Amino acid sequence: RVSKSSGIKRNAAQSSDSSSSTPGATLFLGNLDPGLDEAALNAMFGQFGSLFSPAKIMKDEKGSPKGYAFLSFDSTQSADAAIQALNGQLIGSKVITVSYARKGNKETERRTSKYKQ
Repeated sequence: RVSKSSGIKRNAAQSSDSSSSTPGATLFLGNLDPGLDEAALNAMFGQFGSLFSPAKIMKDEKGSPKGYAFLSFDSTQSADAAIQALNGQLIGSKVITVSYARKGNKETERRTSKYKQ
């Protein structure tokens, strides 16, 4: 019993350590102009708070942008401010979509886990 108890404590400690390094809020940026680059997105979204993870534009096998990206803020307050200010705005030649990234979709999970590496 003692070893099980200490194992649980160790696991709890490990999970609390990993949660301290998780982002406050990961955003999905959709309908992006193909001319936008990650530096421009980081500058645009960085106005709303500190980025935990910079923008990562998803690309196809040929290296062409797929029209969406992910980025993470260190707080939900910053993410909320960015969503309110930028969702539905014309950026480049397209009206962008900014929302919280959804979990549970296998495709999204695969992409976000690849993004976190």
